Amino acid sequence: MIKKITMISMVVLSTTLFLKAQDAEDSNKRVKVDHQTHIQEIPARMESMPTEIVHKICGYLPQAAIAALGVTCKELRQKTQHAFHTFDFVRTHEQEIGAAGINEVIDRHASPTLKRLMLGRAYNQVAFRKCPHLLTLTINTQVPNLPTDQLPEEISLLEKLQKLSLRGINAVAETMGRLAPLTKLRKLNINVDDGFVVALPPATLENLQKLVLYNEADDHVNLEDWGGLAAFKNLTKFEFSVDHATELPAALGALTKLRSLTINDYRGTDYSILRNLQEITDLILWDSVTVRVPDDLIHLPKLQYLEISDGFTVGDADEEIGLDTTALGLLPHLTDLTLDECIDHLPQELTALQELKRLSITGNQFPVETNWALLNELAALEWVRLQAPERPAAIEQRIEVVVDVPAYQDQDDQDVEIE
Repeated sequence: MIKKITMISMVVLSTTLFLKAQDAEDSNKRVKVDHQTHIQEIPARMESMPTEIVHKICGYLPQAAIAALGVTCKELRQKTQHAFHTFDFVRTHEQEIGAAGINEVIDRHASPTLKRLMLGRAYNQVAFRKCPHLLTLTINTQVPNLPTDQLPEEISLLEKLQKLSLRGINAVAETMGRLAPLTKLRKLNINVDDGFVVALPPATLENLQKLVLYNEADDHVNLEDWGGLAAFKNLTKFEFSVDHATELPAALGALTKLRSLTINDYRGTDYSILRNLQEITDLILWDSVTVRVPDDLIHLPKLQYLEISDGFTVGDADEEIGLDTTALGLLPHLTDLTLDECIDHLPQELTALQELKRLSITGNQFPVETNWALLNELAALEWVRLQAPERPAAIEQRIEVVVDVPAYQDQDDQDVEIE
């Protein structure tokens, strides 16, 4: 009864704050809710509570407070879909309570049972030593990389960590070594917006199953020595950028357990190394100047998903040359195909893909006389995405068509508004 009264009091307080904020918003006034007060009001332990109170808490408390309560309250865990001992932070709350507030919540409600943590720019001030049982850690700085954005020193203490996602953190040799003790790590995602990826993870992470090394800036990944890649023989999914390289890393051929491979920013035409990867089912080529669909793909017997995007070749007169799709006819077992921003006509070779279920060909400008009825010859085709002013009438109704309207407006058709 005392626990219930405590919770009801807390909800009344939270509801009052919420209603005051709503009233102030209606009056065009800004009210900052005191999340620090919320933190203090949360009971350290609460095993159960009535359903109606759970609903009110989810409506009025900040996400950080809800997650903290979810550590000990079964009903609240189910309502918010948080797993037991899970604790998340969203960026807006982190900005308001700061690093000190984060550490306080960890001390009061999570440590040492904290399993999952999401941080923003305050990541370097969080006491990771208080979270020895973390399984998942996400750091997203949300801003362009600074030279100081590197792996925090205490990250090496998280020896139970299984999944690490870093966005906006430079991957440099001086700090990548801090990951060496994390031998239980299975998924590592390093995505920098405008920084540096100049070092591979340490070889001690040989049990990695998923690895992402990606940079959204023009410089892309600056690695020069890919030899250490061969240490990660247990990888089943690998996504990486190659910084305008004209040859793929030889060590890629050692990753024989790969089922999914994404290559970004490749400027070569030799894909023969892929012949070693007999388990590949998904292959994605992004922003790579691809003259033709690689013939080497016919040596991948399990390939079902192929995506080639933003792969126009620029000719001598600066014109865009469409992809040579001849090899498509040799890949009859494809079920998913994406050819976005890389072709200038509807390939006749598509008729050989009788197992194809989904096709994306958006971002391409096809001639007005395009024979859309060709798609009707694909017996298994269920879904297609394309760029056109409207759904082509020649495509049978059994096929779901998603139309991307071109982002331009014809001067002779002024009454059509294009978003």
